[in-house]
Amino acid sequence: MDASQLNVALNKVFSEHNTRIVFWNDPEGEFAQSLPALALNDVQLLRLDEVSVLEVKLRLERDDPAGRYLLYLPEE
Repeated sequence: MDASQLNVALNKVFSEHNTRIVFWNDPEGEFAQSLPALALNDVQLLRLDEVSVLEVKLRLERDDPAGRYLLYLPEE
């Protein structure tokens, strides 16, 4: 799957279902190289392997409770 297909699929999930948070587990890390090429509409990408759990919790619940996020984890 290339970056344009990923963009279409992820934007569809966020827009059609009015989704606020999407968890993306990528156990083999096969999509890690595609992340910089994503162009998601008003969605912030947070890599859970680079950001502390506490920081994610505070951002989602206190700092930006209406924001939309893609939470990516290159693990199971």
